[in-house]
Amino acid sequence: MNPEIPKRAVNILLEGVRRFPERADIALGLAHVQQKMGSQPECVQTLINLLAFARKDPESLRLKKNDRLPTEANQFIPEAIQGYSAELYQSESAESDALCARLCDATIEAFPDHPFAYNIKAALASAAGKQDEALGLLKTAHLKAPDDPLILLNLGDAYMKADQHTKAKESYGGVLKIKDIDESLKDQARDAIQNAESGPRE
Repeated sequence: MNPEIPKRAVNILLEGVRRFPERADIALGLAHVQQKMGSQPECVQTLINLLAFARKDPESLRLKKNDRLPTEANQFIPEAIQGYSAELYQSESAESDALCARLCDATIEAFPDHPFAYNIKAALASAAGKQDEALGLLKTAHLKAPDDPLILLNLGDAYMKADQHTKAKESYGGVLKIKDIDESLKDQARDAIQNAESGPRE
């Protein structure tokens, strides 16, 4: 209820990031508070700064009690940032789309082998009517993570928009071959295959 409290928290966290740039938990905490306060440009800049540090010196990144990251930096950091990218994309405004693109570009620059940012950038491109660009980004994401069911579904959709129904069915079919995934994803793939088969022949 007191608007001064989150401001005070931001100031403390800003000082923490300045003193301890290797502490990923402090940077992510600052980004979280900035996001909740509606300070999206500042939130994105905080995350971009974390990505820059992670790119330069990933081995020195730490969490609370100075513990090491639970997974390798090239997995932990982009996955921690993914939620922010997704929320910006879902906001569906010109400003949030631009911020989302900035964050995705910084993520790809720091961790080019992680697939998530390519997937979000493809969604942005598709929403802007740039279907060829979206398809290219999803092909790259698929190369980085060939067994990711969401990427396969999105790639299939991109092929459908390009009227490449055979390749779309191959992508959807890839989802059915993956073990230990939510059955709803396989149901989506089956429905998509049926839709592709009912479309015009190539």
